[in-house]
Amino acid sequence: MGKQVSSKTTKRNSSLAGITRMDYEYTHGWAVRYRIKKNTHSKLFSDRKLGGKRKALLAAKEYYQEMLAKYPKPSRKERALTPSKRNTSGTPGVSRGITQRATFTEEYWAADCLLPDGTRKYKRFSIKKHGERKAKKLAIAARLAMVKDLYG
Repeated sequence: MGKQVSSKTTKRNSSLAGITRMDYEYTHGWAVRYRIKKNTHSKLFSDRKLGGKRKALLAAKEYYQEMLAKYPKPSRKERALTPSKRNTSGTPGVSRGITQRATFTEEYWAADCLLPDGTRKYKRFSIKKHGERKAKKLAIAARLAMVKDLYG
């Protein structure tokens, strides 16, 4: 790949979701990236081949809309209920934690959920108080209740 002249990223704009401007020494156009489950599909819409920046952008937007129609994005509820590959508890939003202070160490299972306003709802269950299994079960139940409150 040639020397990079400039790389412009667009601000968060719903009409340009998944679309990025590419300006390199020999590459000028709009790149579309669309994630389907674990695979990312990408396609470049060249200014030169499509007759300019505007036409390339229109083609990129059209392609993105086709991908969206063919492979709809999961709902917020579906994402909230699907564990990531880093999840070790088996339930999204549930994790095991340890807090170490100078005078004590606390082990717990926690449930957390991101609220629409950007704040996080968080609840801990002490392993010392409830035991390992019960603390985890309580955290899972709390997480499911948080998701149900948010998404029904």
